[in-house]
Amino acid sequence: MKKWTSFERFMVVFLGIVTVVFLTLYSWSATEDRRFEQTGIMTSGKIVGEATCRDGSRFGYQYCYRVRFTTRSGEEVDFSATGRKSYAAGLYILPNYVQVKYLPDQPLHARIVGSERDTGFFLVIGFSGLCITIVIAVSMFFAIRFRKRTNEAEIEQDTLLLNDDFDGAICFTKNISDGVRRKILLGDLVAKLYERNCERKAVDTLSYLLEIFKQESSSFDRDSMLYSLANKLIEVNMHQSASKVKEVIEHKDIKHLIF
Repeated sequence: MKKWTSFERFMVVFLGIVTVVFLTLYSWSATEDRRFEQTGIMTSGKIVGEATCRDGSRFGYQYCYRVRFTTRSGEEVDFSATGRKSYAAGLYILPNYVQVKYLPDQPLHARIVGSERDTGFFLVIGFSGLCITIVIAVSMFFAIRFRKRTNEAEIEQDTLLLNDDFDGAICFTKNISDGVRRKILLGDLVAKLYERNCERKAVDTLSYLLEIFKQESSSFDRDSMLYSLANKLIEVNMHQSASKVKEVIEHKDIKHLIF
């Protein structure tokens, strides 16, 4: 099977790394939540310092606090926390108390009860990254398989042309089961027939191909394929035939790109 391009590998690896990072953060955060739930000790803490961590331009204000509390053993502990409520107005006038939960074996590992946690955020981003990675990997797999089979069909087509079996090449290409692959290779075949001075066969094949396109409903993909076909004909100096292709294109923006 044809190898992935550098860009394809980069996308899958990059998204895979992002997924692993966020799922790891989720796992760590969920484990911490369970530790606090099972062994955390609740006590009263005092806000002794506050600063603005983030202004409200996009996500609202966030404040960074310095919180002080006393453990059951009498040890006074300061720790940092964040939140969306400001205590600055009465910080140095009235005491601002909050409920604190800490781990008995790690008193510095503490948090304000009810403070926002990133566990759900990590899970959403990690799961989304996993889904996107899978979708891209599967899409690339089918794209690579499509390219592989198209290349195999093109080799068969070129072999028939090298043996001057033009009718065989035309028949082979018309009978390709995949519609997109058939149209791509019919366009290539038209240009190759012109290059081999088989103008009559090229004109007939082009007419056959254009009839296929005319029966399709208008779409950007359809007109993009016609644009590629017109460029192939221009490359072999068949400008009149390229004009016929241009007439079938319905999107004005694509049509204006030709010539």
